[in-house]
Amino acid sequence: MSNINEIRECFSKKIEKMNSVLKIKGECPCRLSSSQIKDVEFVAFLPEFGGERGMLLDLITPPHFEPGFEQKKIAEQLQMRVSFLNPESMKAIDEYMLALRDWGYFGHSTPDWMK
Repeated sequence: MSNINEIRECFSKKIEKMNSVLKIKGECPCRLSSSQIKDVEFVAFLPEFGGERGMLLDLITPPHFEPGFEQKKIAEQLQMRVSFLNPESMKAIDEYMLALRDWGYFGHSTPDWMK
């Protein structure tokens, strides 16, 4: 799987499955537009994590591990938090749970696994 779109789609499905297991809200994948940038895809949007506006997730991949320029720019324009993840580093749900705890929960009812 060398095509970035295929990697993004596969990672998005993995995040969606983990969200279901953890019983957290998420939109996988999600697309955003601003007045300057149109139709930018992210792996996921987690409305209850990262801050009051939620957390956007996208990926970084070898060999350069650079975040997507459009993803970074639109997140800044919309004043949203974004985390760029290496899909290889999220092989187990425990690793994802650790990241979610680091980002912080901003919803109304804290999930049981975070208590």
